[in-house]
Amino acid sequence: MWMKTLKAFTDKVLGRPQAVFGLFLMALTVSGVQAQVTLRMVGDDKDRSRHFVDIDRVEIKGDIRGYWRTVNLAQKDALGAMSLRHRQEIDCKAETIRTVVTTHHQGIRGTGPIIITLPAKDQSFQPISSENIDPKVASLICQGQFEQRVLKTKAAKPKVDADGNPIPEEEAK
Repeated sequence: MWMKTLKAFTDKVLGRPQAVFGLFLMALTVSGVQAQVTLRMVGDDKDRSRHFVDIDRVEIKGDIRGYWRTVNLAQKDALGAMSLRHRQEIDCKAETIRTVVTTHHQGIRGTGPIIITLPAKDQSFQPISSENIDPKVASLICQGQFEQRVLKTKAAKPKVDADGNPIPEEEAK
């Protein structure tokens, strides 16, 4: 109903109904695309910066998942940024992670003007450390695969001989 009313208004008042109506529909489409970005909160790190991942745009290439991580900084960094966006990749099978590029933004959640874009100094895959928030990110991005392997590893009981001594893994097979 409101679409017909708007079209009638643009026909009478603005004189170019198709062009104006087309621009209006395009504006609705663009705003809808922006609203579809879903930043899922992962949690806070030891510096009280809040981490989010964009779960709607995870790129899957075999075991490797590419995604964007957004970090709301607890306080402005040396460049005046309030947030960072990292383009990262996780190898879900090898349990490794790497950062490809980082952008520093004036606003929170990766908004506002970009202050600077920096490629990562070391773009090689590194083991996922339990000392930071990366395992939580890996669990979300790998859809629980990483977390399940960690739990299985922790829950696995070593095989023991009759005296209760652990049997080395090679001999247990």
